[in-house]
Amino acid sequence: MQRSWMMVAALAGMMVATFSPRASAQGLKAFFHRVGEDTCRNNSWPDCFVPNDRFAAKAPLELMVRKGWMAQNLISEQHFDQETGKLNQAGKLKIEWILTEAPSTRRTIYVRQTNKAEETQRRVDAVRNWASELINSPDEVAIEVVQISPPGWPAEMVDSLERKYLETMPTPRLPKLENGGSGSINLP
Repeated sequence: MQRSWMMVAALAGMMVATFSPRASAQGLKAFFHRVGEDTCRNNSWPDCFVPNDRFAAKAPLELMVRKGWMAQNLISEQHFDQETGKLNQAGKLKIEWILTEAPSTRRTIYVRQTNKAEETQRRVDAVRNWASELINSPDEVAIEVVQISPPGWPAEMVDSLERKYLETMPTPRLPKLENGGSGSINLP
């Protein structure tokens, strides 16, 4: 049924194109070219859109993976000594893990930017010096300054929440025994 309507429409279009005073061979050729082009598009229809759809579906996931590695390889305040500004043991171990165990495509070290440019530069220099001690060629170490926050909570906050939870716990108590200590126990 649909094909017969399409055939009637095509014939009507040819008749109008043929009987118009401005009709030419070029106009008729363009008409049939468009009909053939539309037929090809209709026959190949969802296949030509699949690659674009796949890319659109994967793009957010790739961004999430990149951001996840950025958070994983972030060197922030807790990795530096508060008084001296040097790397502490946790920072040294994290840099060592990034340079030796992380996948080779994900070995970029991200240093969190501070409020003062000179302090940020000291942190970058401390990271670069420690990385050069670990590997022979410090030029291969990629270090970037970022403004993201470290994942997780400060240890003081976690400790205070845990202490408050433990303080509000009821004291443990055993159920009372009936019948003078023998027989079955009735639990509440």
